[in-house]
Amino acid sequence: MLTLSSKSSYGVSAIFELALAYGNNSCVQVGQIAKAQGIPEGYLRQLLVILKRSGLVESARGIQGGYALARPPSTITVREVIECLEGSPNLIDPTPKDKVLVAYWRERQQEIKNIFDQTIEELVVEKQKQRQSIVYQI
Repeated sequence: MLTLSSKSSYGVSAIFELALAYGNNSCVQVGQIAKAQGIPEGYLRQLLVILKRSGLVESARGIQGGYALARPPSTITVREVIECLEGSPNLIDPTPKDKVLVAYWRERQQEIKNIFDQTIEELVVEKQKQRQSIVYQI
């Protein structure tokens, strides 16, 4: 069974939180991201350093400082975030000698990669739809 690590899950959550604030010309502080997404702040700081090094986020210092997406959310996929933090998932078992099995594993690997090709912007749109569908009654 394919299991994503907390590193990937938290990384996607952090990018998602930054995407929610994208276009506001302001940075989001680490504490805000951690609280909103339930990520331990120390761990989040480590992930943001990796995401910054990869060019997915940028940072600003000072009172109004924090983190922001370095690119529009429409250009960042879930897969890109996962691969930045974990590397490319490799499901191909190097031991099969049968070409049918090798082909089978390659196809499954491509299917899994395709699952994660959703953009961060698509997730933001889903969040906006969710907010619009909430009806408050007293």
